[in-house]
Amino acid sequence: MVHVEEIPAKQGFLDHIKNFDVSEILKSLKAYPFNWVEIGTCVGIGVLSGFLFKKYFKTFVLTLLFGVIVIAMLDRLHLVHIDWDHVQSVVGVKPTQEAFHNLFQAGYAWVRLNLQAVISFGSGFVVGYKVG
Repeated sequence: MVHVEEIPAKQGFLDHIKNFDVSEILKSLKAYPFNWVEIGTCVGIGVLSGFLFKKYFKTFVLTLLFGVIVIAMLDRLHLVHIDWDHVQSVVGVKPTQEAFHNLFQAGYAWVRLNLQAVISFGSGFVVGYKVG
């Protein structure tokens, strides 16, 4: 029979943070298979995106809305003809429920595959949004 008291407990990453042992924290971080360059890049892009999103969102939306209204009016007055079948073939999406379902599944699979980058970008975006 093995007694629990005889087996030494291995300290984890949070235990090193609680004790504030910097060298052990760095050793624990190096043990994880993170790509620090990718994480840093995604956080930086996320901060910049969040900042720009908060700062210029109204301008972007109003410009986009104005452009759509102008193009729709020109199409309605028959000054401009928009070939919607061609637009859908260029984009590669047909407005069906099945296409949306497949697109959602592909997006979900990409997020699961790139979870590290998504979390890094998301946290950077929140920081940039709060700073802006």
